[in-house]
Order: sequence, then structure tokens, then C-alpha cells
Amino acid sequence: MPVPPLTKMKRRKAGLESTLGASFGKVRNWNTQQHAYTKTHQGWDLEAPVGTPCRAIADGLIEYVGLHPQFGHQVVLRFSKSGNRVQSIPGDTLFAHYAHLSTVLVQTGQSVMAGQIIAHTGISGNASANAPHLHFEIRTTSDPSPGLGAVGRLDPAAVLGHHHLQSL
Repeated sequence: MPVPPLTKMKRRKAGLESTLGASFGKVRNWNTQQHAYTKTHQGWDLEAPVGTPCRAIADGLIEYVGLHPQFGHQVVLRFSKSGNRVQSIPGDTLFAHYAHLSTVLVQTGQSVMAGQIIAHTGISGNASANAPHLHFEIRTTSDPSPGLGAVGRLDPAAVLGHHHLQSL
């Protein structure tokens, strides 16, 4: 059974019209100096002060550790939906993506146990200092930069359920 990535699971509201904007699949409106656009949110934004411990949601293998312009410091954890650690079964492998981290405590190729602290939240990438949070995704691909939209992504509730989230 997967564990939540943070001890306190609350969708962020800071910088958004509502906490729904921090939910998977919700459309956000963005305005930059160059242009205005909309995009589908690809995971959950979980409110967390900088330095909050992030946990491995399942036993697995660290697939990727790196830096991305938007995601900042990021970790990708490969895990099995069925909990099978011995072999990879087609369709059984998923990837948990943690972004906007301040510190990373694991390395690519490292095995981790469910609940193990693997990183700390931060404001790296395009995260605002006024709204520190963990951007968390469940993916069907190990690609650390799978592109825009929901392609290759699942609602984290499909793995974790909504019962971990505090009421809004």
C-alpha cells in the first residue's frame, strides 16, 4: 500500500484562484511578460514549507535525479503497482515524480523503501517563494521531462486515493 509523499497533505492555494488549481487535470491560466496561456495541471501541488521531508510512496528504485528549468530539483521513483520488487511486469510499473525540491538525499539507481525520506521541499524551478510546495505526479513514463499536458501522467489519486488529502 503506497504511503503519501508528505506527512501533511494539503493542496496549495497560495498564488492560485482556489485549491482546485493545485489538482490534477485542472486548467490554469498563466500570464507572463511574453504571453498569456492556459495549461492543464499535471499532478498535485502540496503546500509545504521549504525543508519539509518528502517520502518515497512505495518501495522502488530511484530512476532519475536532476535539475529542470520548470520543475527545479527533481526525483523520479520507479515502483510497482502490485508491490512486486523482484521483476518488472509490463503495465505494472509506474513513476512518482517529485519537483521543486531544495535538497535531494538519494542517487539515481538507489533502492528505497516506502516512507524513506528521499528529499526536502523547496522553491526550485518555477516555484514561487510566496507559495512553497511539492509538485507531485504519477507517471507512466520514466522521462524526466515528458512534455506539456496530461500525456504519460495519471491522477495521483489513482494510486494514493483522495483520503490522504486534508479537507479544503
